[in-house]
Amino acid sequence: MSNPPFSLVWSLIIFFILLSISGFFYVISYRGFKIQNLYSGFSTLSSAILVTSFTVYEIIYQIFPWPYGPYFVIVAIIVVLLHCTVWMIKKRKQDKNYSILSEEEISIKPQLSLKEEYLRKSFHLAGVLVPIGYYWIFPWANNIIYAIITSPQGILLYERLWGSFSFYPYSIDDPTAPGELIHFILWCSLIFMLIPEFIRIFSRSEYTMFHRLIKSVLRAKEYISIGPQVLLVLGAIGSFFLAQIGLYSYEIAVSSTFTACVADGLVAVLGRRFGKHRMKILNGEEKSIEGFVIGFVSAYICSMIILGPLYAIFAAIIFLLLDVFSTYISDNLLNPILLSIVVWIAYIMIQFPLGWDF
Repeated sequence: MSNPPFSLVWSLIIFFILLSISGFFYVISYRGFKIQNLYSGFSTLSSAILVTSFTVYEIIYQIFPWPYGPYFVIVAIIVVLLHCTVWMIKKRKQDKNYSILSEEEISIKPQLSLKEEYLRKSFHLAGVLVPIGYYWIFPWANNIIYAIITSPQGILLYERLWGSFSFYPYSIDDPTAPGELIHFILWCSLIFMLIPEFIRIFSRSEYTMFHRLIKSVLRAKEYISIGPQVLLVLGAIGSFFLAQIGLYSYEIAVSSTFTACVADGLVAVLGRRFGKHRMKILNGEEKSIEGFVIGFVSAYICSMIILGPLYAIFAAIIFLLLDVFSTYISDNLLNPILLSIVVWIAYIMIQFPLGWDF
């Protein structure tokens, strides 16, 4: 369904928001390469290219169905004002100037403690909310929202704000609504996480509202890079974006995001806890063979829940390969997107139904 003509104004605002984000990413990537932090350089450069592609798509086709575009702009403005207010308040309390962490400060904490690793990977558990939201919460929420909007007063208010109700994209039990709503929420989450990251990198971490939490979960190489939580959300956005433009079904995006979050969290925690036989991987880091086994099994189980036992094999294999042959690009960014693409290719080749409908 097409958008109202005046939606172009909102689209231009979103275009400049995305253009600004990609610009910051390119600067952070340059800084990473400049001090030979290849993780920061490649991970942030990949993120910049991804956001740039979103920027181009927005100006041509528009990312958000109407009226999610205006909602996103409103959320972005509120989030920026909130974080900037905290930044100014905290900045006034500081006595000395500071710009960016030096290499000595970055090297203070070369490795997280096991407790900090647990805290870091606890964020991955939020991935459980994706299938819960897709299959239960958001279908119900869509029907409630539709009922409210289609009431006499609801239609009157809606049309005063956003124009003719004929442009509203959903109906009762609309199968596309849950996936597009998750995609929208992921974008809002990205903005909420990005602003404190920019403040941390370009100003000082103490100026953010999450200073203590961020400081306790970042690895040394990540202090001058975009944080892993942002890369994970950005990877999930990439997966859902490909579903929204019709490349594959939302079930693939839901499964890939769920698997990337939960399996990666289990690998880091259980692999470190029980890993005894260690080996060096492509980027020079050390990982355990036990961790690889845990990753393969957990990825298969997570994928099997949604995709069924056949396509879960492909998801588990690509998850294992990305773990074994880790590059300087964060697996938080790569996993959701590549898992989706590999399962989609397998589906095209095999033409067997997804899920448990044999």
